[in-house]
Amino acid sequence: MAEFTPLTFPADHHSPSGARWFAVRGNRVLVNDRAEFDGDHHFLGDLDGVPCWAEDVADDAAPEAMFTDLRALFAQVTEVEWAIAGRAVQIVEWARTHRFCGRCGTPTVHNDIDRSMKCPACGLLAFPRLAPAIITLVTRNGGEEALLARGRNFAMPMYSALAGFVEPGESLEQAVAREVREEVGVGLANITYHSSQPWPFPHSLMLGFTADWADGEICIDEREILDAQWYRRDSLPMIPPGISIARKLIDGWLAANREKLVAWRRQIHAHPELSRQEVATTDLVMAELTALGLKPRRLPLGTGAVCDLGPESDTRIALRADMDALPITEHTGLPFSSTVDAVSHACGHDAHTAILLATGALLAGVEDLPVGVRLIFQAAEEVMPGGALDAIDAGVLQGVSRIFALHCDPRLPVGSVGLRAGALTSAADHVDVTFHSKGGHTSRPHLTADLIYAIGTVITGLPGVLSRRVDPRSGTIMAWGSVHSGSAPNAIPQEGRLRGTVRTGDRDIWVELEPLVRSIIGELVAPLGVQYDLNYFRGVPPVVNDDVSIAMLSTAVSAVGPNAVADTPQSPGGEDFSWYLEHVPGAMGRLGVWDGLGPQVDLHSPNFRIDERALDVGVRTLAGVVLGV
Repeated sequence: MAEFTPLTFPADHHSPSGARWFAVRGNRVLVNDRAEFDGDHHFLGDLDGVPCWAEDVADDAAPEAMFTDLRALFAQVTEVEWAIAGRAVQIVEWARTHRFCGRCGTPTVHNDIDRSMKCPACGLLAFPRLAPAIITLVTRNGGEEALLARGRNFAMPMYSALAGFVEPGESLEQAVAREVREEVGVGLANITYHSSQPWPFPHSLMLGFTADWADGEICIDEREILDAQWYRRDSLPMIPPGISIARKLIDGWLAANREKLVAWRRQIHAHPELSRQEVATTDLVMAELTALGLKPRRLPLGTGAVCDLGPESDTRIALRADMDALPITEHTGLPFSSTVDAVSHACGHDAHTAILLATGALLAGVEDLPVGVRLIFQAAEEVMPGGALDAIDAGVLQGVSRIFALHCDPRLPVGSVGLRAGALTSAADHVDVTFHSKGGHTSRPHLTADLIYAIGTVITGLPGVLSRRVDPRSGTIMAWGSVHSGSAPNAIPQEGRLRGTVRTGDRDIWVELEPLVRSIIGELVAPLGVQYDLNYFRGVPPVVNDDVSIAMLSTAVSAVGPNAVADTPQSPGGEDFSWYLEHVPGAMGRLGVWDGLGPQVDLHSPNFRIDERALDVGVRTLAGVVLGV
């Protein structure tokens, strides 16, 4: 992580080259690499050795649209840069409001000794002033419940820890006890300092505390507080994003449940089950959801589950996770490696299931969910036809207006989620062609139908002709994976077989692929006198993310961190999540699982592994979509 060193002056008291500039207009900031406006500038410090400067921009010096509100800026820059921007806003505002001496009215000048404005007439010094403020997370029942409140000045139905300013003559602990008693009517014990954060709204130093409930029932001060309630860690309301110390306090409290999330994932990982055999995994999901007071339903084929929570409405959101493993022997060496011979979770479905289970646990305790939610635990994603079709036939999309999912991506670092509007994956169909001939001697091919020549013609001809019949921008690819025929070098065989895949990133082309492939093979083989049987197995259509759903995912991922949203290319692989999108709009995101240190081992590899920190990111993303954060 980048390191910022606050300083009053640069070493040479001049603006060095290669600086980072924070142009300030009111409470709006433009971050760039050069001074663009003819305004006063103030040195801020060094960011990894790069000098940082604030520039005071007059209201008429640049269009307002060039600048970003300080709160909104958090989603566009790193957390360190955002903190520097807050420092810039405070210093610029202080300098603006101290241009004249408060004692004699003489214009002030910058002091060369420290950060102050000096009156050249009477010598009065004006230093930047900070208003100390406290914010407190109150818990009870051994930390199982936290007291959160919604303030009157909150811009959305968001809840946070209790906060207020320190009054003259108070200690910090006294301020904590007074603010909590005044705002919600309860007494505190064990008041403990947690951490601090510069808070530029407007000129504060926020000091974070934790405390235990001691006495009293909630009685809100209606002049400041709209609502206050005790919340379990698995039933949080909408809380502040990572921009605030409040979110950091709540995240610390939420982290206490991470062990259960990891344990679920590891249990599923150690006991993988192949497609349509996910009995134990389904049992685990059913048991955990039932223990939360929910009413999950096992899908008709015996594997997979569905569970509703929240209000009945026309805008129910579905969240989907796949559960099945692959017939691959694991070679990770993890202490919770697969205990099943030649079966492993080499695609991350164990993580998908644990994330959705934890998301359900978190949302289950929210009393007033903004929308109805359906959890879909799907079997058999790794085979064709995929289990998505079974789930759809079982009615899992009835009453659903939109659906979301995540898939592990070892090419993205943990902490990020890859998002892409439009096609995310490709269609993947199988082609199986069996050729028949009466056979013969290789010295007299003209007396028979040359089966090997026909196979070679199709091997080279089908991919070539197909590339001339479809738009090359569609990403359509035909490739053979298997060819078998004959054994003797001097005998034309009677039978041969070709098997391969045809993939496309374009849904409209996918619809037309089967008749097109049949037509091309027929045209290639017709002059050669060879008979053939073609079996064309339609796989899955492309996953096509719609714009609205991607925007919802982007909002949720942005709350994870300023750089959490990542670009991602269209994949040539297939995913049966696409079948849901044939019925309702939705989107799939790619969950970064690479630890950033080791090799990027691809999916379906024996040594594929994830960084378990991604589990937390996944829960925050799916829960964020539902809660709108």
